Amino acid sequence: MIDTTTLGRAVKELTGEIEAIFQSVTTSNESLSDQVRGLTSEIQLLCIKLSQNDDKIAEFEIKFDEQSPKQGRVNRRFL
Repeated sequence: MIDTTTLGRAVKELTGEIEAIFQSVTTSNESLSDQVRGLTSEIQLLCIKLSQNDDKIAEFEIKFDEQSPKQGRVNRRFL
């Protein structure tokens, strides 16, 4: 069984780290910046669901094309 409180805290920390990393990278690229905001919003929603002990656990898959890192995608599915 997953301890959703602990996992929720970990996701909050991860969200903060992602925001900090990409703030320094995305200041000149609005398109990538928008993608990062969308990603952090999705992670925050996941954190809320986990902290409420929701029975649906979201699985996130982040893929970045090595040749063009601006083309990152976020795939989401609920188990």
